[in-house]
Amino acid sequence: MKFNKEILKLYMITDSNYMDERESVLKAVKSGATCVQYRAKNTDTKQMIEVAKDLKKICNHHNVPLIINDRLDIALAIQADGIHIGQDDMPIEIVKKYASNMIIGVSASNIEQALIAEKKGADYIGAGAVFSTQTKKDANYMGIESLKELMKKIKIPVAAIGGINLKNIKEVLKTNIDGVCIISALLCSKDIEKTTKEFLKIIEEEHI
Repeated sequence: MKFNKEILKLYMITDSNYMDERESVLKAVKSGATCVQYRAKNTDTKQMIEVAKDLKKICNHHNVPLIINDRLDIALAIQADGIHIGQDDMPIEIVKKYASNMIIGVSASNIEQALIAEKKGADYIGAGAVFSTQTKKDANYMGIESLKELMKKIKIPVAAIGGINLKNIKEVLKTNIDGVCIISALLCSKDIEKTTKEFLKIIEEEHI
């Protein structure tokens, strides 16, 4: 799937600690999530491939791209639409060598990291953590003001991540970002389909 910044609007990231990936992804994409990232930090490779294959079928059916977090081997094995890498993962130069046809996203917690990723050919930046978050306790905290400064420097699309919920999303959207990555605010909600639609309604009202 060719990259389009529209896919970043409501970017859902899985976490089996909160909900089964297949169940959460199906509910989210049916309700309008525009992109899915499969993230499984403590799952063995065989199980990851099995889950990723099922998620790919669900995403394909709803014409939503599936991005694999960290694992280039899994992304290649299931022919995912893209791969997302962090600062301590495989260097982007190597990822591009083996996955030149995939969407490539890079996490950045400051402007310098984002500029380097942009220069090396990332399609988009995952910027954060904007707020403190329980999902990734080791994430560097960025804050709204730093996100605003990052947006002034970066030319490629940016999706904000980290602690974003229905109460603070408008503040985040005002930084001129291209989308938001949501984890616990969706997966911990009582009704993931209703919450997905609520996020989309706010995003559309803010015209991003």
